[in-house]
Amino acid sequence: MARLVFFAFFLVFAFPSLSLAQGSVNVGDAIPGDLSAKDQNEKMRSFEDIKGAKGITLVFIRSADWCPHCQKQLIDLNKNAKKFSQAGYPVVTVSYDLPEKLNKFASQHGAGITMLSDPASKIIRDFGILNENSAKGTFSYGIPHPGVYIVAKNKKVQAKIFKEDYTQRPSAGEILAEIEKLNPPEVPPESMDEDPIVPGEETISIPEKIVDPVAPPEETVAPPPPALPDPNVPSEAVPEAPVVELEPDPAGLEPPVQPVSPPDAF
Repeated sequence: MARLVFFAFFLVFAFPSLSLAQGSVNVGDAIPGDLSAKDQNEKMRSFEDIKGAKGITLVFIRSADWCPHCQKQLIDLNKNAKKFSQAGYPVVTVSYDLPEKLNKFASQHGAGITMLSDPASKIIRDFGILNENSAKGTFSYGIPHPGVYIVAKNKKVQAKIFKEDYTQRPSAGEILAEIEKLNPPEVPPESMDEDPIVPGEETISIPEKIVDPVAPPEETVAPPPPALPDPNVPSEAVPEAPVVELEPDPAGLEPPVQPVSPPDAF
């Protein structure tokens, strides 16, 4: 029996590549069930009451009680819990640990993330990630292959992250980067009322008239004289002056002619 326990322990810890079991739930699939389980406070939880604005970050760990790699990962996730919640994907972990074991870890490290207890490994089996290298009767029987699922609020898997080496876990930053790729920030449309100004470019105002300081001044041209009337073109009729008839001299005499004196001789 002791040899069997040692052999199982050897398989779990000596071959990191054995954790490359990514399960039967793939990207685009709906997660099985509703994750109904007790949390670290022995409160029954389900997907509907633990999901955020966009979904959840579902993290399967081996154990918060005895796995140092899991404990390190949990501390990292808890430090960044606010960022996950702000992104709309709060962190939810699943392990085979009993609620009291999870509560002990949460109390020691001030963990506020949701930690679900799956002692019968039902959720773990439903995802197809049970580590079958652990033999029944051993302390590690029922642990999952560690991995991360990013699940949308409609329960569809948007992404999954598994490492070939079980000692290597995706960091909080790596998971958040994956979430950001799935949900790029929205860029507001440019206003159609005014032309966009590219940063760094200067705007140049164009005057109505550009004066060349080198060019000679413009000459002032006098207006042309008025056109003379064309003699061939009949002009408007000018009224004739009235003719005044003189009365004849009653004496019938013409005015006397004054004699002209010859010029003096020199």
